[in-house]
Amino acid sequence: MPPDPAPSRWRRPAVLLAWGALVFCVAWWSGRRAAGVPPALTRVYDVRDLPITVPDFTDAPRLGLPRAAAAAPTPAAAPAPPTPDARLDDLARLIRERVAPDTWGRRPYAIGAINGRLVVTHTPDVHGQVRDLLADLRRARDAQVTVEARFLTADDAALAALPDDLRRRLPLTSTAPDRMTDHRPLSDADAAALLALARSSGTASTLTAPRVTVFSGQRAYVLVASQRAYASGATVTAGWPGRFTVTPTIDVADAGVLLDVHATAADDGQSALVTLRPELAEIHAPAPDDPLRSPRAAVTTLQTTLDLRSGRTAVVAGVPRPAADEVTARPTTAPARKTHTLLLVKATVTRPDVDPAAHVFPRPR
Repeated sequence: MPPDPAPSRWRRPAVLLAWGALVFCVAWWSGRRAAGVPPALTRVYDVRDLPITVPDFTDAPRLGLPRAAAAAPTPAAAPAPPTPDARLDDLARLIRERVAPDTWGRRPYAIGAINGRLVVTHTPDVHGQVRDLLADLRRARDAQVTVEARFLTADDAALAALPDDLRRRLPLTSTAPDRMTDHRPLSDADAAALLALARSSGTASTLTAPRVTVFSGQRAYVLVASQRAYASGATVTAGWPGRFTVTPTIDVADAGVLLDVHATAADDGQSALVTLRPELAEIHAPAPDDPLRSPRAAVTTLQTTLDLRSGRTAVVAGVPRPAADEVTARPTTAPARKTHTLLLVKATVTRPDVDPAAHVFPRPR
C-alpha cells in the first residue's frame, strides 16, 4: 500500500512556520539589543523607616511655684494620623510621579507595597533613580543634632578674674531678658576658661543640663527636677460654736533644670539652627515673716534662636539675678548682690552615611 502523501504535504509548511517564528524572535531580540532596550528587573526595597513620623514633644512644664492657669479654649479634634500602609501607598505614588512617570502604565513595569517594602519592576536605570530618591528622603531627616547647655552663675568679683579680652567679649548686659538674641561664639580655650572659673572661684557655680539629641526638625525637651510640697493657703470652715476646721491647700514647687530644644541641621551638616528655652529653678527657704512658711522660688528663663557651628560653643547673654538669700515672692528692701547667669550652648550635628544598597534585598538565585 503506497504511503499517504498528506503528512508530507502538511509537514513542510509546519517546518517553514517554525523557522519563521524562530527567525522573527531572533530578529526581535536582536532589534531590542541593538536599540539598547534593557530588560526589566524586579527588586525589593526596605522602606519601613520612611513612613514613620518623628513626633514633637511640646508639653514641656514650667518650673518654680505653681502659676494660675489661664482658661484655654477647647482644642479642635485632631484628624486621625494616616496609617503606615497609607503612608507606604503615598511613597509608591510619589515614585510613580517623580521617577519615569510615563512608563508605569506599560507592562511589565509596576510598583507595589507589602509589609513595609516596595516591590519595583523596571529597568536598571529607573532602579538607580528610585534608589537615589529614597536616599534623598532618608538624608533629609537622618541628621541628628545633639545640644549641650550649661548655666554659669558668677558675680562681678568672680568674672574679674577672667582675661580682659574674654571678659570684654562676654554679653553681660541685655535689654530683653525674656527673649535673648545676643550670643557670642567661643573658642575651646575660652569655654575651658569659663568652666575653670566655676571650679576656682567660691562665688561661681555651674549647672549642666542633660544632653538632648533630636532629629533635624524635631522639638523635644529634657527635664531633671525635684518636687517639694507646701501649704500655699488654707480654708477655714465654721463648725459648732467656737470650733473651726482648717483645711490646707497643698501645692507642689518644682526645682531643677529644663532644656527645651527645636533644632534643624543645615544641608551641609556644618551648622544648626537651634531654638532654645532653658529654664533654671531654685527653691529656697520661706521668708521669716511668712505665716504659711511657703517656699521662695528663683526662676531663670531664656529663650532664643541661635545659628551655631557644629561642635563649637557659644555663650548667650547673661541675665542679672539676685543672690539666693534675697530671692522672694514678696517685696524686700534688702539690697541685691548683682550676679550674672551665662548660658553656654554647644550643638553637634551628626549625619550617618546612607547606603542605598543596604536597603535593597538581593534576589535569590
